Amino acid sequence: MVKRKMSTETAYKVLVIGLIVTTLLAFLLADLHPDDFLSEVTTMRWSECKEFAWMQQCLENHPLTGPSVLDQNAFSATKGFVIAFNRKGIDRFKKDVRFECLHVVTPYFDRALYAGANAFVMNLLVCHTPTNESDVVVNLHIDNTIQSWWVGEIFAHQVNVLYISVFKYSKTVPEIANPPPPDEEVFPQENTMVAFRGDAYHRVMGYRTQIQKKRISLVLEQYQVPSWVESLTKTFKFFQRDNMPMV
Repeated sequence: MVKRKMSTETAYKVLVIGLIVTTLLAFLLADLHPDDFLSEVTTMRWSECKEFAWMQQCLENHPLTGPSVLDQNAFSATKGFVIAFNRKGIDRFKKDVRFECLHVVTPYFDRALYAGANAFVMNLLVCHTPTNESDVVVNLHIDNTIQSWWVGEIFAHQVNVLYISVFKYSKTVPEIANPPPPDEEVFPQENTMVAFRGDAYHRVMGYRTQIQKKRISLVLEQYQVPSWVESLTKTFKFFQRDNMPMV
């Protein structure tokens, strides 16, 4: 078998073409958003159920929680785990015994599901307690965690966040921000869900608390991608720090 290396010039052309295609695709997908869609907050009303309290405890001590596999420029002060799947993997996501905690969350997924979405990333986000309220817990970023091998990136169409554990007596500053200045601020409360468009820059700012309590949320990134892109996504895959990093 004769193997030939790709020339530097050819590799450069492939890179440039890939960047152009994915950039145009990102703009195309961004245009699918209604112009007036920013975010909305919905009360899940699970706090009266023992299942929600059990889910809080289960996720706080989940054995698979580890150092974040997400971009360390934004998520270095967090830990958790990441599950990537597409439409074909939804049943596996709901039934996987490793994530018994998330079985309670199935109604959250069904309720949050965007009709046109065909690829998903579920991220358990556990934030370390900051030293002071001026610290940034999660740096400014756009959700583009979808796992595949093409050049470039694709933003989520919609992102849903379910707040599992937050500080009742804490001071929390802007949760969602499109700089400059912020188009919207959201102050998290347990048992509520916020949905916002996937091309929105956002960050988690610091807070002040006198108790040691983990700040936990479930982040669902929903992607609406063409069929050829969907074919490159994972049917179902769990990611850990020693696995392929997702950036």
